[in-house]
Amino acid sequence: MIALADLPSAPAGKTGFPWTTGSVLGHGDANLPRISIVTPSFNQAAFIEETLRSVLLQSYPNLEYIVVDGGSTDGSVEIIRRYERWLTWWVSEPDRGQAHALNKGFARATGDLVAWINSDDRYLPNAFARVAETFRQNPAAGLVFGKIELLLDDRAQVIGYPTRAERMLDELVLPYQPACFFARAVLQRVGALNEALAYALDADLLVRVMANADCIGVPDALASFRVQAASKTSTAEAKFAAELLAILDAVLAQRAAYPKWQTRDARELQSIFYRRASKHLYMGNRFSASLRLIILAARRNPRATWSIAQDEGIGWLTRRALPPGIYRKLSASVRARN
Repeated sequence: MIALADLPSAPAGKTGFPWTTGSVLGHGDANLPRISIVTPSFNQAAFIEETLRSVLLQSYPNLEYIVVDGGSTDGSVEIIRRYERWLTWWVSEPDRGQAHALNKGFARATGDLVAWINSDDRYLPNAFARVAETFRQNPAAGLVFGKIELLLDDRAQVIGYPTRAERMLDELVLPYQPACFFARAVLQRVGALNEALAYALDADLLVRVMANADCIGVPDALASFRVQAASKTSTAEAKFAAELLAILDAVLAQRAAYPKWQTRDARELQSIFYRRASKHLYMGNRFSASLRLIILAARRNPRATWSIAQDEGIGWLTRRALPPGIYRKLSASVRARN
């Protein structure tokens, strides 16, 4: 196990985990499942040291850590070199994007569980111990997932979804990627990340895994996800929606590859994906396209679409029926009156 004293000293002014404190492993069992972590990185010198330390200071005795840098020029490589003695393997070279970098790392992973943490995110204390114990109790699981701590403008908020994976798959409400740990055997069965996807690559993998294996949710927050300005653009939301529809095409073309959806007909699956893509188009200020998809979703599967409206209430319908700018003004007016 790696102790705090083993690592380089924390920069001035940095305190708490993972700078001046580490995790405390819940038990000293040497037969814990092996966990392989892959970090893809490109020009994230401002954050990567915190990511590295959050992995290494899990105090987890059966850890494999792989870093795949895309040829950074901002000082990231120098930071990685300071920690290379604790890394299983690392490289810095140009690649074809995040999915390609991750596939290179996954190809070298030997763990029972495999996960990735991006170089601007971090794990929370004792995350690996919690996941390992859950996996030991559920050895047939293909995925163990938890909640995340959302970091936005220096504010932290723990968020998560219901832990019943079947409901999540049917509503395409997927676990947050930084808090996902995959059984390597299942990854080998469902295949590598789709390198044609730049925005929905994690959603594509999660759909394939969740449609093929048992998935176990834990109530704990396992990782922190940093929301940066670049990740909140309307362009990104629209491109994510487009890639979701490309995933739908793959699902419809290869039904046998998604066993848990075998009982769903094409119209039901289209409704599921249209509803989710509609949400991202709305968030990306593509109101007309969003409205068109929600109408298509209702036509494909009226009962499912309107049952969601009943569950979510009038606000769900209002958001879908009004352009984002008008809805925000209306919401502000209601709040001011209250």
